[in-house]
Amino acid sequence: MAEFNGGSRGVLLTSVALAGKHVEISTVCSWCQMAEEDDMHILFQCCFARELWEKVGLAELVTVLPGDNVMTLLKRVRNGWVWNRINTSSFGVKARMFNMLEEWNRAREDMQKRTDSGSRTWRKPPEGWFKISVDVVCMLRTGQMGVGCVIRDECGHFMRARSQVVQGCLQSREVEVIGLREALLWIKNWRQSKCIFESDSKVLEEAVNGEGGQSYFHTIVDDCRDILKHFDKVLMMFVPRSANTVAHLLAKATYSMSGLQEWLFTAPEFIICNIASEEV
Repeated sequence: MAEFNGGSRGVLLTSVALAGKHVEISTVCSWCQMAEEDDMHILFQCCFARELWEKVGLAELVTVLPGDNVMTLLKRVRNGWVWNRINTSSFGVKARMFNMLEEWNRAREDMQKRTDSGSRTWRKPPEGWFKISVDVVCMLRTGQMGVGCVIRDECGHFMRARSQVVQGCLQSREVEVIGLREALLWIKNWRQSKCIFESDSKVLEEAVNGEGGQSYFHTIVDDCRDILKHFDKVLMMFVPRSANTVAHLLAKATYSMSGLQEWLFTAPEFIICNIASEEV
């Protein structure tokens, strides 16, 4: 191996035998001519590579740290996208995130004002949002849970509802979080933006919006958080029981139903009066 000094910067050359002749092959990046052309440089550090990462909206995640190799850096990029919901769009990633946060905060403030006003009844969501009310009842006699879920739009109009039986009957907070998980799994296949989930369990609302834990309850809460990452704009709110009557009726209805029941656009008869009274 020999070193060749050309101009103001050194260029490292390697001599190899090819067909009986020595051919000088440069190990310096052929694109930028600024550094050795190893895997890290080609994929992450070269100006050409940086430009590509910038175009897909992931440039901020592709930061080389001491001790990094290709696999550790790719894993960090992947985790940053999956867990932090980094958008891969090439136009206005930061602006879109700030707009989403501002709209999320406005919706939360609006909902908080309605809750703090002293009202004990269901209230319509902000314009453009859907509200999903969830409740669970435990059927001790059969060792099952009944989960009720109803979706209404900004005008209070019925959109769809679901009642289902889930095997097992646990402590109240585990029952509530399992009900939320079932509702999230159902909703995410239909809509993933501007959704407000309401439950009359304060413990559940604080757990989803707060810190994690090590219990079985918190394990299911973590499942819910993972599902919530599929939503672009979503709120988890607490409401008093009196503001959650329709979901409660749907959950209780599982006592007399067999299997899963779903209603689209037309509400079941036993909740029509409640829906109508809360549309006003």
